[in-house]
Amino acid sequence: MAKKSKKLLIIFSVLFALLLISFFIRPDKTKNDRKVNSGDLIIAVYPASSLNETYLFDIFPNGNIIASLGTRKNINISYDDLKANTPEKYSQYIKTEYLIRLYKTINEIIENKCYLNYRESYDWWDITVLYSDKIYKMNLDRNEKYVKELIEILSEISPIIIDIHAWS
Repeated sequence: MAKKSKKLLIIFSVLFALLLISFFIRPDKTKNDRKVNSGDLIIAVYPASSLNETYLFDIFPNGNIIASLGTRKNINISYDDLKANTPEKYSQYIKTEYLIRLYKTINEIIENKCYLNYRESYDWWDITVLYSDKIYKMNLDRNEKYVKELIEILSEISPIIIDIHAWS
């Protein structure tokens, strides 16, 4: 009987050890590293030469938009950095027609490959769109029809005022 108890103890010890190991090596589900789900739309509008004045728009398929203004930690767009540095967030629901128009414009930007015209520019504004697990970075070029339309739509639906300005 002692051998049977010893075998059971060893089996339970191994199972317990495996359980502990699996617990510690699993991905951290509570980490604030948001994966962009298909259908979610995140848009950042920011001056290329400054970390300040970064607008972040988190738009959900149900029409909820969360807008914030903050400071990036570095020149690259990181959802976590933006979320950590936007103290005030404003939320509202937008009408279905605006939501459809917004998604249609994003799809036009992607289909027309407007993001391929991106160039380094330190005296204007850039836009980064995170959509369907992809990142699209482009300049806010007033001559680009769909990018201009995107900014117009954001200005109409945003719960905060978007101040796109030049510097002197």
